[in-house]
Amino acid sequence: LRSFLAGLKERFPDSKLRPFLEAAAWMASGWNHRGHGYGSTVSPEAMKLFREDHARALKALEEGGSRAKGSPLWYQAAMSIAGVTGQPAAVLDAIFEEGAGRYPLDLRLYDTRLNFLLPQWGGSLEQVDDFIRRAVLRTQATEGTSLYATLYYRVRMGRPEKDFFGGTKASWKLMRHAFEDGIALDGDEEWLNVYGTFACIAEDHVTLRRVAARLGDRADLGLGLDGVSADVCAEMAGR
Repeated sequence: LRSFLAGLKERFPDSKLRPFLEAAAWMASGWNHRGHGYGSTVSPEAMKLFREDHARALKALEEGGSRAKGSPLWYQAAMSIAGVTGQPAAVLDAIFEEGAGRYPLDLRLYDTRLNFLLPQWGGSLEQVDDFIRRAVLRTQATEGTSLYATLYYRVRMGRPEKDFFGGTKASWKLMRHAFEDGIALDGDEEWLNVYGTFACIAEDHVTLRRVAARLGDRADLGLGLDGVSADVCAEMAGR
């Protein structure tokens, strides 16, 4: 890995993306040592290697200087490193605020910060909801409320329980409005299928049938999400 990164540095000494690529390589190496199981299953030696590789990743980002911050990927990687190494929330918030200030419509930044607000990373559903609402306010001038649906979709991908709206702070009323805003911006097939799937989760038969009718034979209700039955959604849609 070291020889590969040395060659990368020699070939692209001034690339603003190179620090991110170096960091990504060290982060991948760290996860390869650690594995993706619960922390209690990781040996002290593997955890040591994991932390050492992430320290190298952070060093690569820092050595990139201000030029490397010319890409939102720098901020995404910095937040990931801070999150997995247990840095305080204030550190992640500072990275996010700087990054989102420069790249306010880069979804990767919102997605990465949101990830470390989930309960499995020591956050809470209240923190998740507060972050999503503030993200909507930040982007509303150009995106309407669509980010509310986009980010809660990310939350649902990691929470397969059937009663999503009862088990989180998500509001179907707000989410439905957000989907409609998204359709006005870009009503593509994928977005409509996500909309229909959440209408199914919310058991909103009227909305589901309307969206399914618009999709026709392009409908992919359920999207393969854990805990969501495509057959049940299709039956609810009257298909």
